[in-house]
Amino acid sequence: MDKTFIQRLALPFGISLIVFLASSSQWLFYYIEPAPLRKGDAYVFDALVACQIICFYRTCLTDPGKIPLDWQERFDADRLANCVSHITLPHFTRFLSYGVAAMIYLEGFLYTRCAVLWQKRDLPSYLGPDIYQLALLFVIAAVNSFLLFALTLLLGRTLWSLALNMTTIEGWEVERHDAILRRARVTGGRLDGPDGTKVRIERQEFPWDVGIWTNICQGMGSRNPLAWVWPFATSPRLESGLSFEHNGIDNPSKPWPPTDPDRMMRAVRTPLTGTGFTQQMDVAAFRARQAADIARYEDADGEYVVRRRPFHERLEAANLRADQRVYEIEDRDEEASDADGDGSDETALHRVDGAGEEGWRNKEGERLADFGVDEIADFYDEDDVPLAELIRRRKARSGQ
Repeated sequence: MDKTFIQRLALPFGISLIVFLASSSQWLFYYIEPAPLRKGDAYVFDALVACQIICFYRTCLTDPGKIPLDWQERFDADRLANCVSHITLPHFTRFLSYGVAAMIYLEGFLYTRCAVLWQKRDLPSYLGPDIYQLALLFVIAAVNSFLLFALTLLLGRTLWSLALNMTTIEGWEVERHDAILRRARVTGGRLDGPDGTKVRIERQEFPWDVGIWTNICQGMGSRNPLAWVWPFATSPRLESGLSFEHNGIDNPSKPWPPTDPDRMMRAVRTPLTGTGFTQQMDVAAFRARQAADIARYEDADGEYVVRRRPFHERLEAANLRADQRVYEIEDRDEEASDADGDGSDETALHRVDGAGEEGWRNKEGERLADFGVDEIADFYDEDDVPLAELIRRRKARSGQ
């Protein structure tokens, strides 16, 4: 089925689900004990539902904005698909807040009526609701409970991101940086970059977290708390999402995201020119093999990409080289002083246990590909290695 068609169904399906829970539950309460909703409860509940529908409508239909022409080269357009933008974030937050509040209200009504039914479970069936009313009560309670649980988690995550002024992808960048720092501690503060270079890794703090109050004001587009809950509040301007205040913890000249050796570009291989190394060489065949070699490292966009081996494999290879060097040094007493004064990289490598974080995912086990982002453009593909396999390899090395 066409993905665009499914996306178009999101708005009518979402509104239909909200209307179903709100209207069918109030109709059902007229026929089951203890009594229909009081007018005050009904007014509050219907007001919450109306605000939820308005915010959901604005979240889905508000133009999320476009990247200015002079910024387009800095961003991957695929990242913008199916994402809440800077402009729609206030509407999305209000939608979640009103939705959770309305479903908590409804959950209380449902609990009261289910408790009455449970207390009278031993009475004859003709004194209570019929089978269709019980089935409808069960469906409403199950759907509302599930949605309440899911939206509560989503609201908590959204408020947490709002308080830190950090998007989901930026949160993954922070976790990725922490993983790189753990690797760097193993290897003496430096990691292998492309083409054999050594890259020094330094800790950097997330630069856009400037305090909870300021972060929330920036995300909600206003410093007025009443505007945060008003369903008809204006959307933030696009210009307000192009630059943010730096917290000054690190030097503003440092780039974000921080340096990641696995994402640094390699030197571009250029075809050899000339007629070949010898006149007897079949130049056409040689260039055909050369073109085939380069084509093996091209991705779907025709860009030259070389995937590095997973970190644990590179680490094991470095351990093996370090072990061999230690044996050579032990066989030559005259080089003992050189071993003590040598750089800390190989010595640090010899002490590690071979663990590494590859096939990298965030703390919830998610990857960018799970959200429709082209992972090849952002990360080199690396295989997952189970923890049990890493422990087995460690024991095998220690037994040698």
